[in-house]
Amino acid sequence: MNGRRWTFLFVLLSACAQPPVLTSTLPPLAASRPPSIVGVETPALAADRLESWAAGCLAKLKARIRGKDWAAQVQLTRLPGPAVQLQINSGDWFDAGNAQMKFPALELFAEVGDVLKNDPGTVAHILVRDDAAADPSTGLGARRAAAVLEYLVSRGVPETRLRSEDRSPSSTTSERPLPTMMLILKPVVQGRETEAWVLPPWPGL
Repeated sequence: MNGRRWTFLFVLLSACAQPPVLTSTLPPLAASRPPSIVGVETPALAADRLESWAAGCLAKLKARIRGKDWAAQVQLTRLPGPAVQLQINSGDWFDAGNAQMKFPALELFAEVGDVLKNDPGTVAHILVRDDAAADPSTGLGARRAAAVLEYLVSRGVPETRLRSEDRSPSSTTSERPLPTMMLILKPVVQGRETEAWVLPPWPGL
């Protein structure tokens, strides 16, 4: 009997001596955390993985929109950080005066949704402005951003990986013309999860 007790005590102490498991902290506005694409590793390896993420994300988005009727209205840019920016400066994307998306927007965000759905270590900031003549009190920019978010969720992207924001002239101090819409994609890095929810520096944000 004493031998069994000593064996049990030894197993218990051995379990307590195991190193703690590293876990990610909960990003803001999220009920569950997205998985990180970079773990605890050497800085050089982490930098290589982030570079691969940015290059891969940009290539996937370019392939998805290539040849579409509205492709010329969409600008894709690699940002420092890293981050990938999808910017729309003009075009007929929403019904005038409301948040109803038109077919080009539905087609665009269906493609974006498929990229995000298959890349669980990426979060997206959705920035949308209102019409030039819109009454700021209607919150049209916020409603349009929310409509894009809801559509991406309907395409299978977890809401915990999305954030929508109003970028109408009345909601920002920017002096330069604001784009109609902008998506900024950022990777989740273990130990620095909250950085995924911080927008990179850009004149106008």
